Amino acid sequence: ALHAAMVGEYLFENLAKVPTEIEYASEFRYRNPIVEEGTVVAAISQSGQVDLCFASQSCILGPQLWDTSRIMPDKQFPGVLFKVLLGYRDHLYLLQAVAYIAFLLGVGGSYFRSLGAIAPQTTANPKSAPS
Repeated sequence: ALHAAMVGEYLFENLAKVPTEIEYASEFRYRNPIVEEGTVVAAISQSGQVDLCFASQSCILGPQLWDTSRIMPDKQFPGVLFKVLLGYRDHLYLLQAVAYIAFLLGVGGSYFRSLGAIAPQTTANPKSAPS
């Protein structure tokens, strides 16, 4: 959850230019933060897995796009490796796919724009005028 907050902090500050702070919840409760009017506080928790699907055909995340749990479950190798590196899930729903693609486009686009900003500028050498 902390790493998700760090990604959010990066996106808010670098893309949206909104000042952002992240804090461990266990530490936040002992602080006396200065919260001004209009401040938004968001909490991200990873206290356990939440099942958002009520039945096999009814899910808040939309229709299921694939089920690879028999071929490559995300709790066994190599599914665990793909889960860590790529966010692989053996059950993928429409909303998850849309959010994943939006994340990759947002972060990837920001990364490639930053590469263009630091690329050395090439200037054409003016031809010397005849004397």
